Amino acid sequence: MTAQPSPSEQYRPIILTFLPGCEGDELDLRARLLLMRDRALATKPIACEDSWYLLDLVERVASRDAFRSMHIADLERTRATLVMCVAAASNFDSMNPQPASGEQDASG
Repeated sequence: MTAQPSPSEQYRPIILTFLPGCEGDELDLRARLLLMRDRALATKPIACEDSWYLLDLVERVASRDAFRSMHIADLERTRATLVMCVAAASNFDSMNPQPASGEQDASG
């Protein structure tokens, strides 16, 4: 039985196209930033307003930093900060759920 590749592995070739010398932990962190960016993009259409702003921030920072020349410690801090932003966005969404499409306000 073979192990499933991690979702971030599909981003490694993209990183290597732009940063050919990237390897090991650095490559993994950069690939995870791109995965985080894509998950934020996918979640934004159904996010409440407060959550949307945090996910927009995650998308912009992850896109920029995945390809920017940074030390691995800076990449780790960036990823940790973005994980906290995603967690906060999730909390906003659980407190302020968006109405399902087609659902109307009870007053109207």
